[in-house]
Amino acid sequence: MFDSLSATPGLLVVLLLAAFCAGCIDSVVGGGGMIQLPALLMAPGFSPIAALSTNKVASCMGTLAGTVTYIRSVALQWKIIIPATGIAFCASALGAHCATLLPAHIFRPVIVVVLVAILIFTAFESRIPRKASRIPSTLSLLGRALAIGMILGGYDGVLGVGVGSMMLVAFQVLLGYNFLHATAAAKVLNSATNLGALIYFIPLGSIHWLLGILMGCANMAGNWVGARTAIHLGEQFIRRLLIIIVTLILLRLTAQILGWV
Repeated sequence: MFDSLSATPGLLVVLLLAAFCAGCIDSVVGGGGMIQLPALLMAPGFSPIAALSTNKVASCMGTLAGTVTYIRSVALQWKIIIPATGIAFCASALGAHCATLLPAHIFRPVIVVVLVAILIFTAFESRIPRKASRIPSTLSLLGRALAIGMILGGYDGVLGVGVGSMMLVAFQVLLGYNFLHATAAAKVLNSATNLGALIYFIPLGSIHWLLGILMGCANMAGNWVGARTAIHLGEQFIRRLLIIIVTLILLRLTAQILGWV
């Protein structure tokens, strides 16, 4: 386990920079987890569960800050969102349990495969039709929201890479939400999934709290900067930056798996 922050200041700087970039990108196009979790997995001495659980501390801080901002300014269908949030919370805790059952030696290869898939998804996400063909009934909306919470909540507990982007697209495609309402709904669900997994991980004693909190602060700072710089840089620039950073991380993780570094 990674025991001393002061002993490896260079690594700390890299991890904080990764968390900052993750927050910056997350605030604009989502997918910041594609940077933050793999960065922790590349850190020497970090087990997969330690990386997952510490990442959840940082993710909770960043997502909760964004959620508070959105729910103050966006009117959500709470009779649909609250049940979906409850399901997502429970599914994420169950997913976190499943993550502890995964053999450590297959975790990094699985992350590489998932990153490649999510990278392709991110590259072509803008081409996905975002409107439902017709407006579903309230009961149908609830069923779809519950399915989103169950499936993506479970995934977030196990890995969670790119789950924010998936939730955003799911709410647009399946429930017909516009971008602002889909983003707000995704933030609420993502906060619940982060919290559900974190609560499961706490008794395991695998969390590096100091690092998680520091990365959480960096993530929140990145969210703040990203929301403001996106006006000048544009969504497409941020998306290309995400693809470049994740590609570099993929190459590093692959080299690590093959024993080249």
